Amino acid sequence: MLLTRMIIHQKLPAMHSQLAKAWLVPRQLNRCLTRTVMCKSMPQFSNAKQFLTRLTHRRNNAVILVRSCFRYNKSEVTRDFLLYKHKSFWLFRLIGVFIIAQCGFWTYVLYNSIVAGSETRRIAQMKYPDGIPKELINWSSWQGINYKMSTGRWIYIVPLICSSAAGLILFGGLAYCHKNIHALVLKKGGEFVTFYKYGFFGRLSSFSVPLSSISAKHSRHAIRQHLPVEVKGHRFYYLIDKDGKYYNVRLFDSTVGVHRSL
Repeated sequence: MLLTRMIIHQKLPAMHSQLAKAWLVPRQLNRCLTRTVMCKSMPQFSNAKQFLTRLTHRRNNAVILVRSCFRYNKSEVTRDFLLYKHKSFWLFRLIGVFIIAQCGFWTYVLYNSIVAGSETRRIAQMKYPDGIPKELINWSSWQGINYKMSTGRWIYIVPLICSSAAGLILFGGLAYCHKNIHALVLKKGGEFVTFYKYGFFGRLSSFSVPLSSISAKHSRHAIRQHLPVEVKGHRFYYLIDKDGKYYNVRLFDSTVGVHRSL
């Protein structure tokens, strides 16, 4: 380590100066912004919890402000740059299997409820021509449950529950798959970004949007598991998994990781 420092100081003074400036400026700005936030924010809050919540939010904004001092130049993007990539095909294939299994199960329950209900009503009409006695329609025995589920409003409630469960699982699973990002590529010129997203059973699809139509809702360092990204003209947020790999952090923070007003 000492030898490396000596080489940098003796033979590369210009590079050492640039590295020192790039390291010290954000830290100094961050300290100044922290003091300013603490001095101006303390009288506005009645308890420490509210103050710490607002302080955390403003510190995240301060980080974004510091990064904005090191914006990239579009002339630097002379080729396509891979910004981010996340390999998780097995997860989305497993989600596809789960969706098929659940839809099949609820369809089977729906079919049996309709067939069994009609069969129970037919047998009951033959056995009780004047109508099923009310004391037999109860929840205390299997026969009473069958009579209960095949009469009155339960004829419509059970199929509605089954179809709703299957529809929600299908919609939720497909929406989660299609809103997860596999890779982000900054195109040559720095004006467009290509999104590669997962699909059903991990199949990939892509689309390109202008950089001005992308807005990150949080800082990359402030997320727990997913970074929501809003794309103008698209419903819902796209999700960037924290476990993915960032191939060019500076370009990511200066392009996709910026909060914009759309």
